[in-house]
Amino acid sequence: MKNNIKLFIYDIKNITKDKKSFFVICFFTFLTIFIGVTISIFFKDDNKSLFNEIKIISNIDRADVFTLYITYIFSFVLFSTYPFLTGIVIISYLKEFGELELMMLFPLNRKHFFFEKIFCIFAVSIFFSWISIFLNLIIHCIIYNLEFSFNGYIFFYATVSLPVWLFCLSSLTVVISSLAKDSKEANQKSLIISFILYCIIQVLFLLKVNFLSIRIIFIPLLAGIILVIGLFCFVKNKINLEKILYY
Repeated sequence: MKNNIKLFIYDIKNITKDKKSFFVICFFTFLTIFIGVTISIFFKDDNKSLFNEIKIISNIDRADVFTLYITYIFSFVLFSTYPFLTGIVIISYLKEFGELELMMLFPLNRKHFFFEKIFCIFAVSIFFSWISIFLNLIIHCIIYNLEFSFNGYIFFYATVSLPVWLFCLSSLTVVISSLAKDSKEANQKSLIISFILYCIIQVLFLLKVNFLSIRIIFIPLLAGIILVIGLFCFVKNKINLEKILYY
């Protein structure tokens, strides 16, 4: 347990020391807040002309709810990049410089070791995501003169659906980074995953999934559960320590 805590602190320090990745995460978090402010101000001053057209294809009948919803849709895309940014720092760099092989010589529980990496990536990702959600909600309430409160959908999204999705991506990042020869290859594979996610979104459009329905918050939850199960089966049957170290 103590070793895992030490490794967790060590990984957090590595993430903060990697100025490029840490700057991108902070910038994306700021960008989600900027998007939230821009959308909220736009629809508040829109005099409902555009929103009335949107209501035709949406079951959302309040402009303030709609702007918050759209903000979180844009933010969700950026949140999904956090695990890949952090995972490359704490896994690929270790393997690239031979530190991962050295660590495997120590009397560590290897399952706990890799689970700690997943948890670290997840913790950083959800931390910055929650900062964005919280600040966007505060700013949104100020712009629309609303009382600060979490409704059921926001609470479910922030505490269930989004965490499951980010945990899934954190696990996927550890698998990708562990099998990659270096950080460059890990980046390339991460781009492939991003392309696959884009294709999935296109398929959802073809299936006429209504993205302007609040029920969309259940899709990351279901997708995360399915992907975690798939990763578990893949790792159990296809991955071993030798493949990670010498692939």
